[in-house]
Amino acid sequence: AVKAQICELYPEFGEKYLEEIWPKKANCEILKIKGEAFVQFYKINEEILFMEVKHKPIVPMLKLLHKYPNMMSKMQCDKGAIRHILSGSNVMAPGLTSPGGKMDDVKAEVPVAVTAEGMKHAMAIGMTEMSSQ
Repeated sequence: AVKAQICELYPEFGEKYLEEIWPKKANCEILKIKGEAFVQFYKINEEILFMEVKHKPIVPMLKLLHKYPNMMSKMQCDKGAIRHILSGSNVMAPGLTSPGGKMDDVKAEVPVAVTAEGMKHAMAIGMTEMSSQ
């Protein structure tokens, strides 16, 4: 069921690479953290690769996203937003719509990779609050 969800959320990644990182006979553990926000981590062959927060889609860990950078849609912010995002601020529309910002066409409530102008790797994974259209 989890593999099917991943294939549905990240179709290009699922078709090409899911079997590579999560083989049929792989040792898979689900690590659960209970509390207000019920969180589950999926540990495949001794490496945590995915995370799921209650009522939210499954998202890859940043390390996995760095290995497969095109597995999900991207939102690119301008250089001025980098330090704020790395300090924990939310990504706001002005940082995405200003020169240096770019947005893939995505719907609301979809996980996206947050990248920065001039940077190679994603600096965060977030959820869209509204559609980019």
